[in-house]
Amino acid sequence: MDRLGLGYEALKRTNPQLIYASLTAFGRQGPYKDKPGFELIIQSLTGLVDVTSPPGGPPAKIQVQMVDLTAGMILAFATLAALYYKQISGKGQRVETSLLESTITMLANLAGIFLMSGKVPTGLGTRNPQAMPSQAFKANDSYVSVVLSSGHWGRFCNALGRPDWADHPAFKDPSYRVEHYGEMEAMIQSITVTKETAAWLHIFEKYEVAAAPINTVEQAFEDSGILATDMVKTMDHPIAGKIRVLDKVWHMSATPGGLKLPPPPLGWHTSEVLKAAGFEAEEIDGLKKAGVIGGK
Repeated sequence: MDRLGLGYEALKRTNPQLIYASLTAFGRQGPYKDKPGFELIIQSLTGLVDVTSPPGGPPAKIQVQMVDLTAGMILAFATLAALYYKQISGKGQRVETSLLESTITMLANLAGIFLMSGKVPTGLGTRNPQAMPSQAFKANDSYVSVVLSSGHWGRFCNALGRPDWADHPAFKDPSYRVEHYGEMEAMIQSITVTKETAAWLHIFEKYEVAAAPINTVEQAFEDSGILATDMVKTMDHPIAGKIRVLDKVWHMSATPGGLKLPPPPLGWHTSEVLKAAGFEAEEIDGLKKAGVIGGK
């Protein structure tokens, strides 16, 4: 943007109250500043691929576009903070983050483990490096995820049919279970493999242990809990016809909002936006003929 004369320093001379938000791959400094940034590249650099991979297994990336989505959300939050500052001060400012920085901050507890202790979280799969059990265990037919909150060890032991573990001097110590993760995992899994996932879900529900199946995306959108959110909506698309899309994720009591328009084809609202900005129909047609704009 600086090369095009549209960088922050150039534009703020025209409008000192300008809030200029920008997102780059690696930031404006450092050896990577001119390199292209992609989801897998950032996940690989920051350690996400390594910690997500199963123990001793091949690399496994997080398939959701976490890097792109997180960076966009962080930039939006920072821009809202800048808007609030402008309201009380009348001053604009530059707001920026990068895919790299926003992903580093999402390491959260993983970064803390390394920076505070020097221990390297690696090959965790579904394991939680700070709690045990907190992972997916093999069942007879598939896998079942289990997470224990503080004080729930006894419930879990009773659900497994091993009440003797609940008061075991070592096993009831959360730190011991984490330090001996592999040993504890093998003990637990020797029991979970004896029943099917549906049976374990029923048992864990009875003993108030947090558990869930490993759904496919299709199964997720058939899950009663997810269906209850009413997030999937059907709407008309100008080209694709009837389509199903996800509704907004937030709920606001005074300004609820909602879906109004389908995802637009490229340039679908260009003419409407230009008309609202004061352009005459002849000017818009001229821009189209000159190849400056596209759209309907």
